[in-house]
Amino acid sequence: MGVEVHGYPIAFDESNGAELIRAHDFTIDATDDPIVKFLINDLSLKVGRPFSYGGVLGMRGQTMTFRPGHGGACLRCLFEEPPLEHEVASCRDAGIIGPVAALIGEIQAAEAARCLRGQSPQLTSCMLTYDARDLRMRTIEVKPRMDCLCAQYGRAQTVARALAG
Repeated sequence: MGVEVHGYPIAFDESNGAELIRAHDFTIDATDDPIVKFLINDLSLKVGRPFSYGGVLGMRGQTMTFRPGHGGACLRCLFEEPPLEHEVASCRDAGIIGPVAALIGEIQAAEAARCLRGQSPQLTSCMLTYDARDLRMRTIEVKPRMDCLCAQYGRAQTVARALAG
């Protein structure tokens, strides 16, 4: 399997996000902006591309993978709306520990590799959390919300496959 990595010196936003996601086989969210994380979620769902959500703050990190059309929960199943700016500490203010970000990034890369090889990612509908303060890693099942767009999208895909088959 060949891998190509390209840097884009542009801001990811509503004007270019769908095009960027559509042009690639998998998206890894390594942003520090909750609004952009939700935009990646929503646009990945819209264009049908898998992605890995990731977040790191201080000595804690978390990640989850979503594959549109394969069932499973998305970021909005867990958090319906992005937090308000005053509700969350920023990486700039709270800082991050580099090895924690590296660990979460490596897990996201492994999920991408599984998906690109046609294997099932390990973290679909499952949030992995890591806390470096006590070296604790755990996974938490995330169930799709029936009123979420990802569940509606999944039902539409199931109907389309049944009609085509």
